[in-house]
Amino acid sequence: NAKTSYKLYVAPSLSAIGVPDTFAGATIAQVRQRDAITQALRDFSTTGLQMMLLAGNPGRGKTYAACAVLHMMLSQGYHGRYISYPDLQQRYNFASTQGGVNSLLEMLQEIPILLLDDFGARKPTETFGDFMFMLIDKRLNTKNRKTIITTNLSSKLIDEGFGSAMVSRLISGTCLKFEEEDRRRINF
Repeated sequence: NAKTSYKLYVAPSLSAIGVPDTFAGATIAQVRQRDAITQALRDFSTTGLQMMLLAGNPGRGKTYAACAVLHMMLSQGYHGRYISYPDLQQRYNFASTQGGVNSLLEMLQEIPILLLDDFGARKPTETFGDFMFMLIDKRLNTKNRKTIITTNLSSKLIDEGFGSAMVSRLISGTCLKFEEEDRRRINF
């Protein structure tokens, strides 16, 4: 009588993978968006699409929704990481002074689910723009890599800052436009 042993997967907390405490309890059930958007968020883990872009003006709930998708996928056994665009830009700047840009690129490429928050929040230098293009391109061309990106930029502004090839890659998957009221200004 051999004993069968089952290992229960316990998803890491969102804060353990970089998600700010404000969004550490994010769930799809708490996302306040149109039904079509909520359904698309739920469906992302089961589609073959590798890219999800959440766009809209600040305060519309994009980061919360993206963290909720990440939380849902972690509970399904995926592994992931949250990083804000300004933080990534800072890490890139440090890596470039230390000769570690390729290591940073490889590390980010290997993460099964990468949530990149506030894409384009700062104007990129030419070399950082090239780095971002390589990162997005490599993730799209590697099986079993999903990327969730939030941005306040329109496709026109992304084109101006990063080029049309970047826009093409970013919109290659699920694109969701968040048009609700600015939640941060409701009580202002």
